Amino acid sequence: MGKKGAESMVGAAGSTSQFLSSGLGEQGPASSGNFSEFEFHVWEPPLAIQAGNNMGAKWNAGRALSGSKEAAGGGSNEDNSLLDSQMVESVAAEAPHALGMVNLGNKRGAEWMGVAPPGARGSKRQRTPSGSIGTSGGSNDEAMGSKALFEFAALADVRRRETVWWYEVSRPGYPDVDFKRHFHMSRSTFDKLCKMLDRSVRKEDTPARDAIPVPQRVALCVYRFATGESFSGLHRRFGFANSTINKIMHNVTEAMNAIVEPEYLTALWPRGADAMDDAAAKFQALTVTGGLPGVIGAVYTTHVPIKAPKPNDGDHASLYHCSRRLTERRNGNIFFSVALHAAVDADGTFTGLYLGRGIMSDEEIFSVSPMSTEHAEEMISQQKRLVGGAGYPLTDCTLVPYTHSDLTPAQTNYNDKVALARGVALDAFRRLKARWAILQKRSEVKLEAFKSQMRACCVLHNFCERSGDGLGDELKGFQMEDDEMVLDNPVRSAAATEVRDAIAHKLLHGSTMAAK
Repeated sequence: MGKKGAESMVGAAGSTSQFLSSGLGEQGPASSGNFSEFEFHVWEPPLAIQAGNNMGAKWNAGRALSGSKEAAGGGSNEDNSLLDSQMVESVAAEAPHALGMVNLGNKRGAEWMGVAPPGARGSKRQRTPSGSIGTSGGSNDEAMGSKALFEFAALADVRRRETVWWYEVSRPGYPDVDFKRHFHMSRSTFDKLCKMLDRSVRKEDTPARDAIPVPQRVALCVYRFATGESFSGLHRRFGFANSTINKIMHNVTEAMNAIVEPEYLTALWPRGADAMDDAAAKFQALTVTGGLPGVIGAVYTTHVPIKAPKPNDGDHASLYHCSRRLTERRNGNIFFSVALHAAVDADGTFTGLYLGRGIMSDEEIFSVSPMSTEHAEEMISQQKRLVGGAGYPLTDCTLVPYTHSDLTPAQTNYNDKVALARGVALDAFRRLKARWAILQKRSEVKLEAFKSQMRACCVLHNFCERSGDGLGDELKGFQMEDDEMVLDNPVRSAAATEVRDAIAHKLLHGSTMAAK
């Protein structure tokens, strides 16, 4: 370690909280030009933090006893013969919970702290006649003395502090209520998710370093979804560089979409007559007097804000994702968004999903979504429909409210039923955005990567809902801000108009028969 590098860390050494040598006392005093391989214990908080507050004072006391002298070559060299193992061990006794060993004398220990060990730059380690290991090819101020040893360990402490939060949260005794407050899912749901993703996100250890554990990788991704935390905030909590965070986010997100989505989203769409009848029965039972007949899902569209797309996001991306809703709400200030359109079942889980351009209306999004392009024909053949708001068209497979004035009692009653059915979708989207705060503010990642994360959030919504993992009390007050745009001419089918009128008439008279 160079002289300037050592001096820059003197302050850090005075506040060291989590390092001690287990073998210094047995190996004798360290001096310039020789050292044995050594290890530092790194203690798990919070006791280590409390014990480490006295480290700087005891280290300075040792320095006061040691006396110093100037090296012949002009570099600083200290005689720490009086700094024996008793002083080190006295601090060790205050932090008895060892987390593990970090070997500062090898490559893995150095990479864990992000720097090379003192004496490693431009030098070779050689065994002296006395049996100790020295350096050659380096300057005096790069020699391994006690001061450099402790200052280097202080740097390890700084890096270790950055991961304190994760190691505290992940310990078995950490309160479940606090765990859910951080990740917006219970520990049991989180463990279940880790098991599903294990084979896909697990990495093997290498000779250079140990692989990041699966729970830590999944936790980083889920925590970002739950809080919208920036990369710098994730670094402070998990201790990873931005490049590592980006890789983990990509890997875990893709695994969620590839492994969890088929079971917890794609498979939920009702296929076949029996599945559609069951789905329709649940919607019809939403009210005591009977709900809308033949409805198997409610559709809704929300807009998720994004930063202005860059040229590499695709031609005309800025134009396509300019959101009229967000722009009008913000007095003409141009805002960009991704439209999130989904069908929701009576249980509040997503059964169909489509991500569209922010400039598209609800009608335009629905017309190109799988609910219209893939499932419409089967729904019509089974006399089943989706219910939507005033921004959706009235078709042979959709039911929407009456929007003209001077409604009849039958039409008013029908609109009330539509509102109850649509409420399932509204509440599902509210829970989605409340649970995953990353959907509440503009993203800092590339457009395609963010769209993949949006899909993963919807998958995790279903995963939590199907696991019986509801929202925490602190999230239940979240309110949606979407604006509904009423179509000037919502009718797309004369036959659909007759069906809607027949349903409205039968609902007013208490009939629960399906419209033919």
